Amino acid sequence: MNALWLALENGWRDLQQQHGRIALATQTASLFFLMTLSLTSASIQSYLADNLDQMLGSDLVVESHSALTRDEERALGRLAPRLSVTKISDITLTHQDRWARVQLKRVDDAYPLQGKLQIGDTPVARQRAVSRGPGVGEIWLESRLATKLGTQPGDTLVIGGTRLRLGAILFHEPDRIMEGQGTTQRAMVLSHSLDAASLASSKGRTRYLVTADEEQQRAIEEWVRTALPGATVIRKSAVDIRSQASGNAPRISLALPPSS
Repeated sequence: MNALWLALENGWRDLQQQHGRIALATQTASLFFLMTLSLTSASIQSYLADNLDQMLGSDLVVESHSALTRDEERALGRLAPRLSVTKISDITLTHQDRWARVQLKRVDDAYPLQGKLQIGDTPVARQRAVSRGPGVGEIWLESRLATKLGTQPGDTLVIGGTRLRLGAILFHEPDRIMEGQGTTQRAMVLSHSLDAASLASSKGRTRYLVTADEEQQRAIEEWVRTALPGATVIRKSAVDIRSQASGNAPRISLALPPSS
């Protein structure tokens, strides 16, 4: 009790002197700064984790320049709880007397697995989030492409002899960051809408989006390494980008560090 009283008395005497008040103010400010930094760090960590989930579109992607065979797709499906297939091709899209070189993305009914698409009714319209891609007979164009072609929702475009109605303006794809950012203008269509169409393209990629836990992802990586030596595996958890064709390919890590 005497020790406590002595400490309080010494503290009070220090506060009566200028250097004591300055020391207390400095300590208080430092404590406030450290508390604020800790809370801000946790908030930023949570924000980045949520946005990473929204932006990458899946836990793992298997990308190949040629589509898998049915047997290979069935084998991958047995390893993956949820699977979505997208195909990307370079085509020329025309409307009336205008044309543009376009990266056409064909998606299935399961797309997107994670995150949401952002669409609007016009290139300058308020965006809204949707959890499904275009419907049968629809095509979505990104805002730059719609402006360049002079199109608006309701107009008809033709791809490979198939007539498609412009259903919405596309602003955001949750898996776009995994495909690599670029300046190429984009369009999206449901794969079923073009089953009978002939797409003449010299370049194309098939991407298999997967949701899976860590153990399932490792099993898929091992299967791809042996069954698809020319394919690429992209993991969100690393994000590990490794080419299965070369054993020592570089990795790009987007993993979030634990908050301190």
